[in-house]
Amino acid sequence: MKFIHIICLSLALSASSLSATVSAQTGTGYFLHTVTKGQSLYSIASMYHVSVDDIVRLNPGSKEQIRAGQALKIPQAQYSNEDGKQFHTIQAGETLYQLTLKYHVTAQAICKANPGLSAENFRIGQVIVIPAQDNTPAQTEQTAQAEPAVKKNEWRDMHKVARKETIFSISQQYGITQEELIAANPELKNGKLVTSCVYPAEEGMEVYTNTPKVLDSRKKTLQLLLSNHNRSCLSCVRSGHCELQELAHELGVDDEGYYDGEITPSEIDTSAAHMIRDNSKCILCRRCVAVCENVQGIGVIGANNRGFSTSIGSAFEMGLGETSCVSCGQCIAVCPTGALTEKDYTADVFAAIADPKKHVIVQTAPAVRAGLGEEFGLPIGTDVEGKMAAALRRLGFDKVFDTNFSADLTIMEEAHEFIDRVQNGGVLPLITSCSPGWVKYCEHYFPDMTENLSSCKSPQQMFGAIAKSYYAEKAGIDPKDIVSVSVMPCTAKKFEIGREDEDANGMPDVDISITTRELARMIKKAGIKFLDLPDEEFDAPLGLGTGAAVIFGATGGVMEAALRTAVETLTGEELPKPDFTEVRGTKGIKEAAYNVAGMEVKIAVASGLGNARELLNKVKSGEANYHFIEIMGCPGGCVNGGGQPQQPGHVRNTTDIRGLRAKVLYDIDTANPIRKSHENPAIKELYATYLGEPGSEKAHHLLHTTYVKRSINQH
Repeated sequence: MKFIHIICLSLALSASSLSATVSAQTGTGYFLHTVTKGQSLYSIASMYHVSVDDIVRLNPGSKEQIRAGQALKIPQAQYSNEDGKQFHTIQAGETLYQLTLKYHVTAQAICKANPGLSAENFRIGQVIVIPAQDNTPAQTEQTAQAEPAVKKNEWRDMHKVARKETIFSISQQYGITQEELIAANPELKNGKLVTSCVYPAEEGMEVYTNTPKVLDSRKKTLQLLLSNHNRSCLSCVRSGHCELQELAHELGVDDEGYYDGEITPSEIDTSAAHMIRDNSKCILCRRCVAVCENVQGIGVIGANNRGFSTSIGSAFEMGLGETSCVSCGQCIAVCPTGALTEKDYTADVFAAIADPKKHVIVQTAPAVRAGLGEEFGLPIGTDVEGKMAAALRRLGFDKVFDTNFSADLTIMEEAHEFIDRVQNGGVLPLITSCSPGWVKYCEHYFPDMTENLSSCKSPQQMFGAIAKSYYAEKAGIDPKDIVSVSVMPCTAKKFEIGREDEDANGMPDVDISITTRELARMIKKAGIKFLDLPDEEFDAPLGLGTGAAVIFGATGGVMEAALRTAVETLTGEELPKPDFTEVRGTKGIKEAAYNVAGMEVKIAVASGLGNARELLNKVKSGEANYHFIEIMGCPGGCVNGGGQPQQPGHVRNTTDIRGLRAKVLYDIDTANPIRKSHENPAIKELYATYLGEPGSEKAHHLLHTTYVKRSINQH
């Protein structure tokens, strides 16, 4: 059978929400009712046919105040035997529909006799009232368990379908299966379509995804989306790899203006340092909202207003730059259109390269080589380090360097800092500071733990500081004439270069930071045939990095690199094998303990800020105790950074993108003859001739920084 992916494009049907959540306590004579927003004691008492005093008697203090989410004991209403009612204790596997057959009463009658009861909150052990039997003949229980075969006029209730109701919601309401409902109403087989994203899948179900009706419905939905969409595709940064555009081609939409009419007013938000939000291109899919709230645990964006006026924005219409957004860019990564894009600085880079008075150097982060190839049609997980270096050289950069150099430098300083804190009673756990998104998150949401952050600058900033001091002196260049450019998988780096205390030489350590995607645009704009380039190497002296440095791009990589150096420094012995595999993998939180020089060192690794929050809450509560913690702002680490090549939703949902990109880095590490940062000859030379030793006064001035205790929505 031909298969076509079904998608929900901001339009979904939903079943009616429940007014109450109820469970019964066996033998206690009361229900537990969960209070919902807007309910009062009076309305709850009326629902259960009891008095307010009855509820207050079982729930002291409820008369003064009740709140949403609170569980209230509700006494079961009393019935006399003269009413013909009886009681039934719900058994495992029983359904509301089965009780209608057993007692010859309708589902509506049972629910009416038990206020708050519905098919959705049918619970084992719950004691319910069974009203008097009606005279309608019923099928036997044996028949009920067989294949549904309802004859004409054997229905028990008539139901008038309300707007937005589905077969599923109606079957749930009456405690019957969808098959039973369809058997009694054969016309439903060819009735309304159901939405794939909310309709439950069941064994034996036949799903048709390519019928004319389905295809026509999908096309109409897409046309409606396009009617409220800024269709300036030729100038859009996502043109050619836009999911909305691809769907239009797939469904044969050649009349995108078919439903043109009034357009929802929208504004362009440029307040954030790293990105632009253009709601005229937003389709309200809410992917950005979901990743910000559910994955990163921040929730600075959401749906504002209702109906036609709905738009994605921040609370109180604040600009994103006014909120506690951490610039991680995960919202950009999942956006299917050009509604969210990084701020593009490629024109500034081209201008600097064209200026004969400027010496323009570039550094490339480890993860860039694992993702850049995707922009040129190569499979996910292709190493393009050599071609990337060649492309940068042909773009006109005066020197092409590698951030791996400064990653090794970071390890030297961070490992020294860790050892110093352990031996001299410093603040523990020490937490890495390589990820600017994580650092800003810590400043906003855990300001009391900024003392735990390593004072080390990120590799990007360390590189810039060394480039405008050590390298400038060595090359005989005035630091003011150096333009330091970084290519990063991270949008938060655009914010980081403007932070305070990131200007060790009296000028910004890094002048311009661009993403992997921006570099790809530069290569394409320059007409460079990327796939035809030879493999070239980085320039010396800031182009030499070790295997330890390259794995910085994967979650757990910084921890592993630091352990390689810290263990050998503490023990004075060479590691027989430098692999710490316990911290590898894309799991959100990883833990391990190692015996180092007679001391048990407990470490943890977290990627994704939602996982970071979970881990740090355990640390603060005393539930967990560690010496050293690595945190990366993006799930999976830099390989999944907000500036990496975007993949469509169906690829993200079915492919281990993080794992494939991370494998590139671990393969490079394995093949590198030097796998420990402290063995990098260029780093040894730097300390011997310029810095002195890790943690020296000069090293601290150039390579370390400070942090700011921020509050929520304090920029």
